[in-house]
Amino acid sequence: MKSTNPRRRRLRRNEKAEHSCAAVQQLHGQRVRLSVVGLSIVIYVALSIYTPMYSATVIDHLWQSIQAAWNNGTPFSISWTNMGRELTQLSVQYFFTWIFYYLQSWLMANVAENLNLELRSQIARKLGRLPLSFFDHNKAGEILSRVTSDLDKIAVVGSTGAGKTTLVNLLMRFYEVNGGRITLDGVNTAGMTRSNLRHSFGMVLQDTWLFSGTVAENIAYGKPDATREEIIAAAKAAKVDFFIRTMPQGYDTPLDNEAANLSAGQRQLITIARVFLCDPPVIILDEATSSVDTRTEVEIGKAMKKLMHGRTSFVIAHRLSTIRDADIILFMEHGNIIEQGSHKELLARKGAYAALYYSQFE
Repeated sequence: MKSTNPRRRRLRRNEKAEHSCAAVQQLHGQRVRLSVVGLSIVIYVALSIYTPMYSATVIDHLWQSIQAAWNNGTPFSISWTNMGRELTQLSVQYFFTWIFYYLQSWLMANVAENLNLELRSQIARKLGRLPLSFFDHNKAGEILSRVTSDLDKIAVVGSTGAGKTTLVNLLMRFYEVNGGRITLDGVNTAGMTRSNLRHSFGMVLQDTWLFSGTVAENIAYGKPDATREEIIAAAKAAKVDFFIRTMPQGYDTPLDNEAANLSAGQRQLITIARVFLCDPPVIILDEATSSVDTRTEVEIGKAMKKLMHGRTSFVIAHRLSTIRDADIILFMEHGNIIEQGSHKELLARKGAYAALYYSQFE
């Protein structure tokens, strides 16, 4: 049935007009970029064909000049009239060949990224109009709609396959949400580039990853332009500075891909130092202490407690004793949050969380 409300019809017409104007503006911008890309490709191809041919001519002339100087018994020299102009022109042609190649490559990458973001936005809007029954019986965006922004430490627990990693993937946009939205400081993450979004997150995972390079280079992985003073300050914050200084070359000690000369705890502390150096507003700790012994877990726990101070933290843990101080605990099962609350509140309910918690002490 069509609406007979004039105000509603006007609102719909205004919305359509706004969408049409935005689409026309975006299309115009893309056409301008594509026109510049096309012109750059034409010039680049022309220069790529002409420059090598001209280069062969210049080399022939240069060789003839060298032979003539040799036959006349005079020293060979280059002046503006004798090969200087030709060599300068050749250098300028190669320079502009590089400029137009870089320009068209950069513009194509920019156009592709903008198109990708716009297509994802359009798909998300269309999916948002579909009935929820089209997907499944779960409410779209249900998981993240329950997480509020005024919490410092959010713990996520549940059995294997409950959806804990999926929640993290939604935060980092490895998956796109099919309903609702995720905002970071009030900005919808769907409108952010993945690079900008992921620079706002720091992750400490169960499986540490170090690459072939020095200790300092590994700590500065997320901030390559960091100074040595900043690297040392991050290492001190992660309580790994003393250990690093005992190594043969200190911060310049080389590590291989497996970092076999380091213990699991030492590798974990270096990855924590990485996050300290990047100083992101949000951190994700995914089973960060599950592969170390109890004593090492205490040391890593001290570093992580300092790391989480003043930041929003998502903590995924199987050892429930490590998340008792969380502001809120989300208990997940089959992709849904079935319980939420503080540690004391969930124990008082004697539900699934309480059963899992007490089972770890049997």
